[in-house]
Amino acid sequence: MIPVSLYIIDCCLLSRITNEMYFSKSNSSYCCKAFDNIKDCIQAINNYGLKVIISDTDFNDLEEINKIKLLKSRYPDAKIIFYSANEDTGNVLTFLSCGASAYVFKRERKKLANTINKVLKDEFSINLRIAKQLFSSLSNSNFNHTEVMQENQKIKDCLTEREIEVLKLLTDGKTNTQIADAIVISANTAKAHVGSIFTKLSVKDRVQAAVKAVRANIL
Repeated sequence: MIPVSLYIIDCCLLSRITNEMYFSKSNSSYCCKAFDNIKDCIQAINNYGLKVIISDTDFNDLEEINKIKLLKSRYPDAKIIFYSANEDTGNVLTFLSCGASAYVFKRERKKLANTINKVLKDEFSINLRIAKQLFSSLSNSNFNHTEVMQENQKIKDCLTEREIEVLKLLTDGKTNTQIADAIVISANTAKAHVGSIFTKLSVKDRVQAAVKAVRANIL
């Protein structure tokens, strides 16, 4: 098994220690180190194995942004996860420009382990609500081309009314069980609807489905 070097950058001592202890104990394949700044992390990064960087970076600080970009330029294969309590969509755009692979809110810390597994598979991960806000904030003029409009209409037409209803709940971050409760169906039926939506939209996960739905103006 290829070792995973996990680097945590967090100015909050308690958060840093908590995550370092959690990942060191939960998975022996991780070689976990924690830092309170990006500079020290860059100096400590080795050239072996897979690299995942979990960073709580102040994106209002241009110097910090440049350090993240420097880190990514030196280690282009490194997977960067932005981990923050800040839910401003402007910060998400900034983090994307730095080459990060995922955005996780600190209130969703339990999702970190799963997010690491995703980025190691070259997948992208972002909160569904933030993804929806990002694409909703884009100018509609970006999607007014005739071919794009026709493609969007095809997407709408391929979904049933029930699947559109499920897709809206899915985009709001609802689980299959919560979707089932909301529209009074069984959990298995909800799961089947979600699977059908993924197939029809040619997507692999809920984030991709949400993004495609927003771009097609389904929601």
